[in-house]
Amino acid sequence: MAKKEKITIYDYVASVSPAEAHFLINKFGSYRKARDERELAYQLKTFVREFGENGLRELAKIHPDRELIEIECRECEIKDKEKSNFIQPTLTHSPLPHYSNMSGEDKGSESKIDGKLIVLGAFVIMAVALIMEKNKNK
Repeated sequence: MAKKEKITIYDYVASVSPAEAHFLINKFGSYRKARDERELAYQLKTFVREFGENGLRELAKIHPDRELIEIECRECEIKDKEKSNFIQPTLTHSPLPHYSNMSGEDKGSESKIDGKLIVLGAFVIMAVALIMEKNKNK
């Protein structure tokens, strides 16, 4: 069994659709005509690095196997539409209010009291009780 060679999307598009790849990158920038597939693949990488997600979307439009990939996407869309046709149950009660603690952390609907806060409160109560007792004895 022959070892499979890994190939990037850039190498694949450059080897299968070199004219479309060159036209695409020059539609958005100024690239010289590549001498070989390797240079064109490098130019495609640079193009995607420069334009980010939009560049990758444009590259996907000229991908030679785009139709094969879109078949799978269409099937996913059909399944999503079928799922959304079901009636969603509605809540009969209002949702609980949303709270955050003093540090800004979201605690959601749960009300948890920090153990350190309880200890600090106990010390404050004891200190007040001691001060009051000391003032009472004077």
